[in-house]
Amino acid sequence: MLKLMYISTARIPSEKAHPYQILQMCDAFTEHNVEVELLHPYRENTPAMAAASDVGEYYGLRPRFALVTLPTLDILHRTEHVLASFPSLLFRVGQRFAFNLLIATYARSVLRYLRHHAADVYYLRDMQILWALCRARPDLASRIVYEAHMFPKAAMDQQKVRVALPQVSGVVTVTHHLKRLYTQAGIQPEKVLVAPDSVDLRRFERVKMDRREARLYLNLPPECFMVGYVGRLRALGQERGVGCLVEAMAMLKGTAPSLGVAMCCVGGPEEAALQYQALADQLGLTAEQTIFVPQIPPVIVPLYLCAFDVCVMPFPWTQHYAYYVSPLKLFEYMAAQRPIVATELPSVQEVLRHDYNAYLVPPDNPQALAEGILWLATHPEAAQSLARQARADVEQYTWPKRAERVLAFLSRSSHSDLQEIAA
Repeated sequence: MLKLMYISTARIPSEKAHPYQILQMCDAFTEHNVEVELLHPYRENTPAMAAASDVGEYYGLRPRFALVTLPTLDILHRTEHVLASFPSLLFRVGQRFAFNLLIATYARSVLRYLRHHAADVYYLRDMQILWALCRARPDLASRIVYEAHMFPKAAMDQQKVRVALPQVSGVVTVTHHLKRLYTQAGIQPEKVLVAPDSVDLRRFERVKMDRREARLYLNLPPECFMVGYVGRLRALGQERGVGCLVEAMAMLKGTAPSLGVAMCCVGGPEEAALQYQALADQLGLTAEQTIFVPQIPPVIVPLYLCAFDVCVMPFPWTQHYAYYVSPLKLFEYMAAQRPIVATELPSVQEVLRHDYNAYLVPPDNPQALAEGILWLATHPEAAQSLARQARADVEQYTWPKRAERVLAFLSRSSHSDLQEIAA
């Protein structure tokens, strides 16, 4: 049996999406008769996440893999509180120091753990841990798979890519643009697999409520035309298009008052929700028309999507959103079989096509976003046709199928030792 060790830097559990993606991949690997061990650092957690003591229950998984917590020195949250009143430059310097301290102590714990524990494949998502591993244990490099969700900006980090990645067995990217960047950095194209993120369709098949029943259960307005958004309202301080959505809702209230439109954004954080609620108040939207729901466990997400009439993904045009992301919410929207309005970004267009399985609009354009929502609301048959096509298309984007593709990729690896193990 193949043994895979996933070396993660994620805080588990977390309100963020990437730990959920990691856990889903670990679970999916086990479905293919792979023994999986997931390493993660000890991290100070938020009160809400600390209360979610059962990781499997919170994420809706029955973990069939080992979850190993390694010691670290984590002062990240305490640094945030202490430096909150400092100038932004000092805040960023303090946060960077705290993060580097965490990574350095975690890397030492990983290397210590690897003295007594081995695997056939080592799977990583963090460049700093990869760099530490390649320097301290070059004998493991040919069994390392690196999954890339971004390309580093700093010249020093790009140099690490050029030095470390040619040594590893393979690189998995979530978009084709990322593959181009890594091949331009010197990685052989045949050593790079493009594998977008995925979804657990079983979570959606378990929902037995219709739209009205879901709204009653969730205490949402039963009669309005509800536009839904699920996910963090901001990520690492970056806008995710929610402000644009609030402006679009105000336009719809003025141009199509008979539609009775309302917006429900699920995910927090609270400070961002308060700011967007203040914007909605300024634009004349009522509290009933702009509903903000805090962070919820992933197992509840399908119920909210079931309650929506339209799902929106209004990402702005930035390098990150245009070229690097493969959003989990995208595949969840498709699985929920709800009409989707999304911004026309290259990363999104790798999965969605306008007037085929979604309605795509230019980014950073509230008017276009409002027109897209209105078109779907006033063309219900066409909207349902798009939703049905999206649901059919998402069948190819499941976690077990993604894991199967990664394992097949390993069996074709140019490194003979890994090729024999994965075959």
